[in-house]
Amino acid sequence: MAEHLSQEQIDRYLLGRLEGPELRAFEQQIASDPLLGQEIERQKALLAGMQAYKDQEILRTLDQIHAEVAVETQEKEGKVIPGRWFLRIAAILIVLVLPLGWYILFYQPLHEHLFASYFQPLELHLGTRNQESPVRLTKAGQFYIQQEWKEANTLFEQYLSEHPLAYQVKLYAGISQMGSGDYTEAIRHFETILERKHPLYADQARWYLALLYLKQKNLSSCKQYLKVLQKDPQADHHEDAKSLLEALER
Repeated sequence: MAEHLSQEQIDRYLLGRLEGPELRAFEQQIASDPLLGQEIERQKALLAGMQAYKDQEILRTLDQIHAEVAVETQEKEGKVIPGRWFLRIAAILIVLVLPLGWYILFYQPLHEHLFASYFQPLELHLGTRNQESPVRLTKAGQFYIQQEWKEANTLFEQYLSEHPLAYQVKLYAGISQMGSGDYTEAIRHFETILERKHPLYADQARWYLALLYLKQKNLSSCKQYLKVLQKDPQADHHEDAKSLLEALER
């Protein structure tokens, strides 16, 4: 399989996020690379299996087994042989659930898969009128671009301690905290931006809040923010929100 292809590209293909020339190029790559084609089919099957698990097939199967065992084990005296029901239940759970267990152990849950596919740090554009701060912000920006999140956030927070109304810096600080796993502080920064209804950064804050709640498996809050972006065609991340909502509801 071609080494230059990333899991992120495969994820975007599986989620229907590749379009135009990029999609055609990827499909050509699949056609010319049997190993890549096999990997795509394997991952498609895994996702389909996880989706199928959501239905009630297991419950229906257990009900059927219950009825069969009740008939099979009925003795002339009207007694039921103990243990056979539990053995049948154990057997069916092994058959139906064990494959899912292997999936959970070795593959990302759906919310993790989607988060990894959609989380992209916002492109850095820092500006300030303060003549003293650019050195600190420039260094923070370098760490941010290199995705050295903790170092970037330390410098962003130092700047914010002196300039608490620098909402652009709050946005980048929140994204840095997402990258380092400090979700509580990231949420605090993004919610502060939303509370102020900042015209330049509110959509971005809403998008990253949705991703944070997705990461935390709080799908209700995640969808709440996504739907706001979906309803506004002019909103930043409008198309991303629409696509992610569709993926969550499959």
